[in-house]
Amino acid sequence: MNKSLEEYKAFINGLLDWPQSSIGARRAKEGIWNVNELPEQEKFNRLLKELTPKQRETLADMLQQEHDGGIFAVLAYLTGEINIGGLRLVRNGIELAVEPYGTEMYYDWICRRGGDEWPEHQLEERYKTE
Repeated sequence: MNKSLEEYKAFINGLLDWPQSSIGARRAKEGIWNVNELPEQEKFNRLLKELTPKQRETLADMLQQEHDGGIFAVLAYLTGEINIGGLRLVRNGIELAVEPYGTEMYYDWICRRGGDEWPEHQLEERYKTE
């Protein structure tokens, strides 16, 4: 497999391996924002204590969506910078492939996040060789 493509896949897959659940979502589910009871965060602890488990689950879902939205937004920004020629990503000394499947990196991340396999049938010709 093309090294540039390998590094691209590792980059996107690395985002999947990165803590998928936001810290805030996990804390909301657990019902405590900060166990250290820091004064500036006490209002968050108080709010979570007032919520039912179902409400905390809903809040956790909202926080997770915001976490995922942040990753999406950064990937969309990087894609724009790459496409105007202002940025190249290098991983392990190898420049990452650029849209190897004909789709933007944020789209590839969303598909992989959703459990899709890499669409090898869509792989652009320039990445099919070593």
